[in-house]
Amino acid sequence: MRLESLVIATVLFSVAQGWTQATKVAGTQQVFDVTQAQAVTAISNAFAQWHYKRMDLESAKYDGSVPGWHGTNGWILFPLDGPITVTPWRNSKELVPYIPTFHITVQALGTNRTIIAVRTIDARVIHGKEIGVHGGWAHHEVNVPPVLSEETNVLMAISNVLLTANSRRTNIAPSVTITRPTKPPAVPGTEQAAFEEAVKAAQAARAKPAGTNQ
Repeated sequence: MRLESLVIATVLFSVAQGWTQATKVAGTQQVFDVTQAQAVTAISNAFAQWHYKRMDLESAKYDGSVPGWHGTNGWILFPLDGPITVTPWRNSKELVPYIPTFHITVQALGTNRTIIAVRTIDARVIHGKEIGVHGGWAHHEVNVPPVLSEETNVLMAISNVLLTANSRRTNIAPSVTITRPTKPPAVPGTEQAAFEEAVKAAQAARAKPAGTNQ
């Protein structure tokens, strides 16, 4: 990793430490000095081909991975193979597998300023076993509060793509930290097309054989 990338990633991680209390319910968001188009491209590239913790990116408009939840814009990032990390069980020293699903949105603030927001819409852990619906034993899943450091990690994955794509820029680091609004940013009709195209691009990238040049 280039020194510039390391320094900026460190800044992002340091700023993230202040998000925990301020965004416990609403999620985590950050302002980046990039255009909305750059943000959309970075999101689709960051999570293409399941490279990020074996998670899949789909349009929130069409995804149904979280029963009872329906998005109108942005993306859903969800695990394909169950847990993506471990987390303490109810403030104890016991570590249990953690299974989150994220909603990612963008909102343009100006020509070169864009909010990228990450909100956990489903958070579960595996704790023990239970009798499965078809008999036998199955994992016992328990709903838990979101692990906010994982929202931060999603933002860092997007930031790393922006750094790679804009390696000659020095203002790519987040410039403002704010709490997430109560409602996800609305996406006007003309901008919704950008979301759909980004999702299609990510799906097309995943369909290419390993080692195929982009």
